[in-house]
Amino acid sequence: MKVLNYKDWKKRRLLILKMWTTSDLLESSLDLLNIPYLVYDCMKDREWEAKWESDIEKCCGIIITGSKNEVGLKLEPAFPESIISKLPVLGICYGHEILGNLLGSEIIKCNNDYGEHTNITATIYPNPIFEGLEGQDHIIVTMNHDQMLDKLPSGTKLIAETLFTPIAGFHHKEKNWWGLQFHPEKDWLANIILPNFYKICRI
Repeated sequence: MKVLNYKDWKKRRLLILKMWTTSDLLESSLDLLNIPYLVYDCMKDREWEAKWESDIEKCCGIIITGSKNEVGLKLEPAFPESIISKLPVLGICYGHEILGNLLGSEIIKCNNDYGEHTNITATIYPNPIFEGLEGQDHIIVTMNHDQMLDKLPSGTKLIAETLFTPIAGFHHKEKNWWGLQFHPEKDWLANIILPNFYKICRI
């Protein structure tokens, strides 16, 4: 049996930066996986940044959720990189776009007028976030977005792409940032990707 060398047993929780008030599927998935977490409702609580210093010692990683907002050229709410520079980060959909924007990519409209709101086949490339999917180069993912990144963010490696979304996933190794344009919390991938991210945060 492999024993994980946890850095700090006190830092057990993931910090969820909730960018849409009704995005509860992620929390439900973490509950089912028995992964502890804290939630900052960034759309309702404008004072959430002030809580950061008191809660950072409880957390080992951060997940930025999806949202129905559009990132465009301005991040809403304002999102200083210093808040997320201390721990591994997983950005999902809107979170993916936020991380990509912070790394120099622009946010553009999808390749069609209707966005991408469906299950679609993605090509994935080897990465720790996909551990357990070895030998599966093509998987079905759940997309729900109208915008996307115009190019691969600076310093990152492409880890997923689809026919309509060339940058469907990226990894910045030095920062420990992962961006996924698709929603693993909405399908079977929750059982793979969320435990993998938690494992990465704890080692």
